[in-house]
Amino acid sequence: MADEIHLHFTTGRQKAAAILIVLGADISAEVFKYLKEEEMELITKEIAQIRKITHSQKIALLQEFYSLMIAQEFIIQGGMEYARALLIQALGEDRA
Repeated sequence: MADEIHLHFTTGRQKAAAILIVLGADISAEVFKYLKEEEMELITKEIAQIRKITHSQKIALLQEFYSLMIAQEFIIQGGMEYARALLIQALGEDRA
């Protein structure tokens, strides 16, 4: 794997590893409490392979994570149409 994580070409597991790096050890340890042992092992392997995450990659990763969390919340509360409308308003038609 390259020294940098390229957000547009990563797997879900790589993104999970990267977000855990960004969140820091204390928060990541709390997240790990909810994972199965196999999931922890797979994500830990990915974490070990990531050498660095640039500032712009960190921002992009956090924005994507936030967008997914907001969309998930509105899917629960307001349905798919409402979530899509929210994402279009926040991100524009192309990114939503």
